[in-house]
Amino acid sequence: MRAILLAAAARAMERVDVRGDGGIWKRVVVAGSGRAPEPLEGIRCAYSGRLSDGSEFDANPNWGFTLGVGEVIKGFDDGVATMRVGERSEFEVRFDYAYGEAGLPGRIPPRATLFFDITLLEIVAAEPRDRLALPESSSTTPPATTVVVVDGEPVKLDALGPVVINKDGTASRITNWPEMTPAEQENTLRIIVKRNRARLAALRRESQEQSRDE
Repeated sequence: MRAILLAAAARAMERVDVRGDGGIWKRVVVAGSGRAPEPLEGIRCAYSGRLSDGSEFDANPNWGFTLGVGEVIKGFDDGVATMRVGERSEFEVRFDYAYGEAGLPGRIPPRATLFFDITLLEIVAAEPRDRLALPESSSTTPPATTVVVVDGEPVKLDALGPVVINKDGTASRITNWPEMTPAEQENTLRIIVKRNRARLAALRRESQEQSRDE
């Protein structure tokens, strides 16, 4: 029993408080030999995610996303940012760095702490891009909705950020848009434009199919 307790204590001592507030805990399982990723770089990783009861809610052996633009939950983003290529680490992510008070209905309970096992496989350098002409924000009066052309595609933009088309045709916003740097906003706009284009095309196809059925 004493040996088990000592082993548990040793593992706990190896953990690192990533944010300094207990929101994200990290333990390195296998050290990496490559460099750490930078914001706006693409990364590929293998991961699995578990709930506190040990049940797995998600996993992918080869998954990619852009670091630092809000494509994933804050705890995953901040955790991967501390890793090096080839590294495997375990993360404990508190609810406010995950899916918040509400959770994700059907998959993640409210106020759920999540546990991730992540291996950073590779870093894909961000491609050089022309700077977008974004409208300047006002500290007193929110700007009216405007249309910005991104990579040849229009997207609506105002003080709350770009309009995101959901899969069901409804619209939503990015919660952390005001906190993003200009570079992060530019990269996020390009990602949203691609998603909006694909989702609008899917909605049109669905509408056409329904019309034919009628």
